[in-house]
Amino acid sequence: MLSPLVGEEQGSPPSVRLSDHQGQPVILIFWSSWCGPCRSGYPELQKLAAHAASKGVALYAVVHQDRPENVRRWQREHGEGVTFLLDSGDRVARDYKVYGIPHTIVIGADRRVRVAGAGYAGAGHDLTKLVDRALAGLNTAGLTHR
Repeated sequence: MLSPLVGEEQGSPPSVRLSDHQGQPVILIFWSSWCGPCRSGYPELQKLAAHAASKGVALYAVVHQDRPENVRRWQREHGEGVTFLLDSGDRVARDYKVYGIPHTIVIGADRRVRVAGAGYAGAGHDLTKLVDRALAGLNTAGLTHR
C-alpha cells in the first residue's frame, strides 16, 4: 500500500497526493540543497522533469531534511523547471523507506512501486529512459525492484 504524497508545492498552498495522478506514472526524487550529488545532478533533473512533463509523467523533487528558504534560493540561482514538494516531518521519506539522498522512486500508473533505490535512476544512463520505462510499466535497470 502506498502512502499519499503530502507536500507543499513551492509557491502554492495545496497539498499533492498520489490520488491526484490516477492512471499516471509518478517519479519521486528525494532531494536536498545541501546534498552534493543532488546539487551536481540538478541540470539532469531539470532535463528529466521537462521530458517527464512532455510525456504526461508526474515528477516531483521531494525536499528531504531541508528548509524551504534554501530550496527557494536554489531555484532562483539555478533555474526552475522542477516541482519541489516539502516533506514536512520527513513523513513521506519514512513511508517510502528513504534513508539517503538522492533517492528515486518510480510509481507505475497502477500505483505499484516499480523501482526504488539510492541515487538518481539511470546514473550513467539516459535519464529519459526512466520516463519511457515508467510509461511502459517496466522496471528500470540499475535500481532495486520492489
